[in-house]
Amino acid sequence: MSLPTFYLSHGSPSDALEFGAVEQERKDALTHYAKPKSILVMSPHWMSDSLRLTASQTPETLHDFSGFSDDVFALQYPAKGDLELAIYAQSLLTFAGLNAELDTSRGLDHGVWAPLMPLYPNADVPIVALSMPKKCSAQTAYKIGRALESLRHNGVLIIGSGSTTHNLQDVGQPAQPKYVDTFTQWLQTRINRQELATLLDYRSRAPHAQRAHPTDEHLMPLFFAIGAAGEDWTSFTSINSHVRHSALAMNSWLFATSH
Repeated sequence: MSLPTFYLSHGSPSDALEFGAVEQERKDALTHYAKPKSILVMSPHWMSDSLRLTASQTPETLHDFSGFSDDVFALQYPAKGDLELAIYAQSLLTFAGLNAELDTSRGLDHGVWAPLMPLYPNADVPIVALSMPKKCSAQTAYKIGRALESLRHNGVLIIGSGSTTHNLQDVGQPAQPKYVDTFTQWLQTRINRQELATLLDYRSRAPHAQRAHPTDEHLMPLFFAIGAAGEDWTSFTSINSHVRHSALAMNSWLFATSH
């Protein structure tokens, strides 16, 4: 079975405690597809010199943050790993000229478990996490995704977990900064028009790119998800356009949505 690829904004770790419109719209969108056999996720909260894949059968739930309430630190997401998938993904990356290593000790960061918890609350889909290169360009993220495209034809849900806007200095402001809508609308327009080259050059093309992403690791998972959709990325579903915490745009897209 073939599945689409998924870019989602993971928001704050505390968002895992609520099930709101964002989570419902994502869950509704996924009901059109078969339940995945496994999930492979790239998150900006695991960055490494070379690509790494989790290879533990029981990955730990990492609380890789500070300043949140005890109930957030108490959250656990006991999904199993998938060593077979990790090994196969490693081989695909190697074939594409991308060095990748298996990591038996790394757990799942909040960019993985926080958005998956409301989607698969029973933690009954095995997960492999993929690190992001420390020096990752949009073109590199896209190339990594392309190398793994075949996985989605074998029941693997490939997810890029990031944040459509991510300027933590603006989180919690009394009013939503105007650039949030301007930047996300630019992304949506480029996706609508299938302008891949422009998207990959967003840093110099998009309005307020520097303000929306002082550092751009949280947008790289979008290009990873587009790459993993292959030539079918132009068939997509825009899931939501909510903003949380004043400055975190929660946009999500499914790519390669043609059945």
